[in-house]
Amino acid sequence: MKRINLTGKRFGRLAVISFDESSKKWLCKCDCGNQKLVSRCHLMDGHSRSCGCLNSEITSNRNYRHGFSKTRLYKIYHGIFQRCENPNNPAYLNYGGRGISVCEEWRHGFETFRRWAFENGYSKNMSIDRIDVNGNYCPENCRWATQKEQCNNLRKNIMVHGHTLKEECEVKGLKYNTVYMRIARGQSPEEAVSA
Repeated sequence: MKRINLTGKRFGRLAVISFDESSKKWLCKCDCGNQKLVSRCHLMDGHSRSCGCLNSEITSNRNYRHGFSKTRLYKIYHGIFQRCENPNNPAYLNYGGRGISVCEEWRHGFETFRRWAFENGYSKNMSIDRIDVNGNYCPENCRWATQKEQCNNLRKNIMVHGHTLKEECEVKGLKYNTVYMRIARGQSPEEAVSA
């Protein structure tokens, strides 16, 4: 099989210099000046984007002593990463286990997230909410929401006429538990709110 020539191509911070026959890997020069041998598949799939300096920077930024580590906002920030990246976290199955991740912008440190939070209505009686429950944690898909707004934005919600079942019951003056039992007995949501 003919080898694809990667010489001169860039992958993140890595510029490919030449192929090393002895290791069967590509010799790359990182933007920071270091050189590293990298396999073709690690270059192509994005696994290697630097000599290691990028991960060091991200970790350093994340661990930067900013004086906010005991604040509610920092606990929210930390919780996002736990749910998305720690398989031992009880919530991981519903977040990282479903492919939900944290955007690059927020990975560069708490200060970026903190700035976004205060520019977008953060207050102590609100929590972070993903607008698209199947989308990632990023500025375009997140907002600060009340407990009620959060409850109306759950995957398990039953939708009726563009509203959650709870909202539809409130609009029509119906008892939620009564309507929910109708659905549990086999009625469609539309039938249940019309009965």
